[in-house]
Amino acid sequence: MWDGFEDWLVFWGVYWCLAPLLPGDPRSLNIVSPQKVRRVVFFNCLISLPASLLLFHLCPPLFGGLPTFLRWGGAFVLMDGWFYYAHRLLHHPRFYPWHKQHHTFNYTYPMVAVYCSLTEALLCDFLSNALPAALFGLRGYEGVLWAALLSFNALKLHSTLDFGWVRGGEHGFHHGQQVSNFGLLSIFDKLHGTYHPTD
Repeated sequence: MWDGFEDWLVFWGVYWCLAPLLPGDPRSLNIVSPQKVRRVVFFNCLISLPASLLLFHLCPPLFGGLPTFLRWGGAFVLMDGWFYYAHRLLHHPRFYPWHKQHHTFNYTYPMVAVYCSLTEALLCDFLSNALPAALFGLRGYEGVLWAALLSFNALKLHSTLDFGWVRGGEHGFHHGQQVSNFGLLSIFDKLHGTYHPTD
């Protein structure tokens, strides 16, 4: 198959299968109709396929020769860093119109993880996931595992699950306050003093 296709298929397969099963804040269901949420997410899903194929075609695995633990560690740091800085940029008043759709939800449920503008879907969500995989040579079974983990993490962040590496409540706090918890793994939030635990 084409490089990038398997990753795309697994990410979205996990997303569509798990999103209805994970718990969310019941107050979120009446903010925007579930049908509209699914339409927007489906559009972002379709647009990310050619983006994935193009990225994996144009972006060589520059760090693919590193030992496995360095490739995975580097990929996680790049993912959190890219997402953190892109997300912070989208909170700047000049760029917030491209992020406003996602923040329609002060309370979240898993399906809204990629309920966002096309600009945000590509520059923030897609690139933070796909660029590390491409640059660090996470292909084949590694790419599939990467895509599954990141899809689950995106859903978990927008759920009410409260265990593991990043808890849904921390990102839920971001949706309510919009002043902290910008990253996916909290690495860069802790580095920049924008981490707010929910304990």
